[in-house]
Amino acid sequence: MQNLILWDIQNMIRNSVKFISYKNLKEFCNSLKKIYTSKNEKQDYKEFQKVKEKYIGAFKTRE
Repeated sequence: MQNLILWDIQNMIRNSVKFISYKNLKEFCNSLKKIYTSKNEKQDYKEFQKVKEKYIGAFKTRE
């Protein structure tokens, strides 16, 4: 079960990288690394919120 979860996380990361411009890619990947290398769930959530706030504009669709 643990392997399945890790596989899903890897796919989500791979798919999210498609929507980031090349000039922001390295910074974005470093931010993601903080999420999946954190020690516990609370730390994960805090790091996720930071990434979400920083890059929310990059994922908004144009109307």
